[in-house]
Amino acid sequence: MCLLNCNTKKNKYKHITYAERTMIETWYNSDHKTKKEIAQLLHKSERTIRREINRGTIDAMVSSLVNTGVTPEQQKYLTYTVNYSDGTIVAEKQLLAANQMETIKVRVEFKKDITAADLPTIETTLNLTFSLNYIQADDSAMAIAHPVCKRATTLHTEVCNQTSNYCAGSGYAVGDTITYGNLGITGILASGDAFDCDVNGDGLYDSETERFYYVSGKDGDVSSEYATLIYYNNVSSGEPDNTKGFPYKSFSTPGGTVPGASAQLPTASQWPNVQGIGELTLSRASSACGLAIDNRSTAGPDGELDSCQYLMENTQYSSSKFKNDYWLGTTGNGSDPLIVYGRNRYIMDSGACGGMNVSRGVRPVIEVLKSKISY
Repeated sequence: MCLLNCNTKKNKYKHITYAERTMIETWYNSDHKTKKEIAQLLHKSERTIRREINRGTIDAMVSSLVNTGVTPEQQKYLTYTVNYSDGTIVAEKQLLAANQMETIKVRVEFKKDITAADLPTIETTLNLTFSLNYIQADDSAMAIAHPVCKRATTLHTEVCNQTSNYCAGSGYAVGDTITYGNLGITGILASGDAFDCDVNGDGLYDSETERFYYVSGKDGDVSSEYATLIYYNNVSSGEPDNTKGFPYKSFSTPGGTVPGASAQLPTASQWPNVQGIGELTLSRASSACGLAIDNRSTAGPDGELDSCQYLMENTQYSSSKFKNDYWLGTTGNGSDPLIVYGRNRYIMDSGACGGMNVSRGVRPVIEVLKSKISY
């Protein structure tokens, strides 16, 4: 395998042990010691320490990979895969940027649909090899196409603490557990399917703070190449917050400007890995929940969102300590926007209960190419 500093000349310098390399990493990255200080601590030359720290500071790319798999006979009952940790296929020309880390997962497993006739009758040896080689990256290098969203493996839950309306109106008793969303079926996108989305681009898929639910296709069109997903919580300045509310539009007061709902949505710097950050609309909700699209002069029927409980996570649907409702990006019969109203489990015109200057929650939705969703 070519080292990541393969563009440097080969010079002799005193060997650095694994233990010393670990100490250098801690002192340099955590304790912020200088190269000179580290050299003195390890009784090495400063040049040696500098060369060690600079190792791996160039971009590399996959030059070749050799994957010796199972035999045709073994393929009847075994699968052998080598992918990145999120399931992305390893391929030539993929870029490994300086200081970037990637986890590769080797998986050998029995097939689920095999019969006894497919299994070996004698002891069998597996001879599996995998070799991944890197060279310095050039203009042909391509970024690894990791998915933006992948299916959740666990679901969010809350406890019903309401005695009437809200979750009680959906049939829950006090103390019952409410489970939000679905784990879904591979290859199919359905309303309420739970996903963890790497919106901040850190390579992680945080099931607590990066949880989203599939609503529908773009603008309610299920055939669209884009998927609309809604966040699990309201936000304040782009951060999860189910206790604060904001007017729909900003307005001025003697004490200053009161920011509106759109100012609370995550910015491109907070969620750089996605585009189309906005609000839920009636057309999207209608497509997902089978709602009637009308002028919404008042409200829909009680419980029309019972089939889409994921829209009411982190609202007063479960507990009075949360915000009761949040804004939609669609106006009703007049000029006031619609809201998701947890008390009666429906979408209603905010003009019927205070209008656009009342403080309500702000819940973002994102639009993601379906090709960038692992489902």
